[in-house]
Amino acid sequence: MKERYEQLIRNFCSAIGFEVADNIIAGSPFEANGIEFALIYDSYATQDKVLIYTDFGPMPTHDNKAIYYTLLEENFLYAMGRGGSFSLSTTTGNIVYIESFSLDDANPKTLYESFDRLSKEAREWRITHYIGDAAKRSSPLLDSASHSLKRNFSVRN
Repeated sequence: MKERYEQLIRNFCSAIGFEVADNIIAGSPFEANGIEFALIYDSYATQDKVLIYTDFGPMPTHDNKAIYYTLLEENFLYAMGRGGSFSLSTTTGNIVYIESFSLDDANPKTLYESFDRLSKEAREWRITHYIGDAAKRSSPLLDSASHSLKRNFSVRN
């Protein structure tokens, strides 16, 4: 399975002209559409699942109680469907969204669509924090993936 994961990442990077597959395979953070991501594959934990970590950004200094409440509520809703969840990064202290995908269902296009969908959701969260009038919407995380294929990737060493 590890070979399948590595080949998926190599095919994905080749498809978008991103020449840092080894960094991504090793779990290094990278940027897509201005949002930081990391992919984690641990064959000891699970043979066919890969985790996508999406950095949603720092927790604002205002409305913390309402924001944490909303994130916990979103965790409950996601657990009922997709299985993703919000957490705090132990490295940065930022809010991260962690979602898994099956290697059996993955290909470069579906992986790209995931990054596109998650980057849009992270940008929205940075504006609305899922509270107030600006946040009255259906969550794109629960909607179907976007199909715009912007090629805006960079890796951080």
